[in-house]
Amino acid sequence: MKRMWRHRAVNSRNGARIGVHTTGLPSGEPILLLSSLLADWRSWNDVAGRLPSGVYAITMDLRGHGTSSPSAGDYSLAELAADVLNVMDNLAFARVHLVGTSVGSMVAQYLGATAGHRLISLTLVAAGSLVPEPAWPIWDKRVAAVRSGGLITQVPIVYPAWFSGAVDQGLLDLAESMILATTVAGFTGAVAAIKGHDARSLLPQVETPTLVIAGANDAAVPPEAVRATAALIPGAAFEVVTGAAHQVAMQHPVAFADRLCRHIAGAPR
Repeated sequence: MKRMWRHRAVNSRNGARIGVHTTGLPSGEPILLLSSLLADWRSWNDVAGRLPSGVYAITMDLRGHGTSSPSAGDYSLAELAADVLNVMDNLAFARVHLVGTSVGSMVAQYLGATAGHRLISLTLVAAGSLVPEPAWPIWDKRVAAVRSGGLITQVPIVYPAWFSGAVDQGLLDLAESMILATTVAGFTGAVAAIKGHDARSLLPQVETPTLVIAGANDAAVPPEAVRATAALIPGAAFEVVTGAAHQVAMQHPVAFADRLCRHIAGAPR
């Protein structure tokens, strides 16, 4: 089912304006979807169309991504998590089903441990529990490339990481559009948050019903790393989507939505 989206902006800390996009009836049960680095609300369009009609779907763009303005300097996961709670408060939702992919999953992990009372369920996608220090130079190199050559430098890096096998040209066009809509400050600020990610001591504190999803062909966060994340969360379920790489929901929305809908339906209210 095709969804019609409504768009607004919410003021957040440090002068940032966070782009918020909603579809469905506001009286419906809220599900908040957090995107990856270099992606925005459009990455959830095909999944939103497969959610039950009684669900109110909300997406919000990271600072400096999509329709959100950037703020200066490095971002932290605590700061990005505060943006999520601020959006929830602005929309007057005490609790939501929270879904996050990649860096969105890092923010969701932080919230699962520190603000579990605001969550009905938690779904983590392409979710590692740690970005190890030996990986930091890779991120530093990407930041340097963006500062010198712009966001277009990330397109040939992102395509093989995000998708696996035959990919529809429309999906590739969407990916490029989202990458180029990202600001330099948004990319570099979010990379700082990524480099600071270490949730190993936080995840055992998560009490929210949690589903952790891996793409079978994800080279960025391999299934074994995602399984290790799930093992740190009490009672978490773990599933692998065959044929998927990093952007599970974008390339395999049917398989993803099926798993997500079963998970949220079973969560205690």
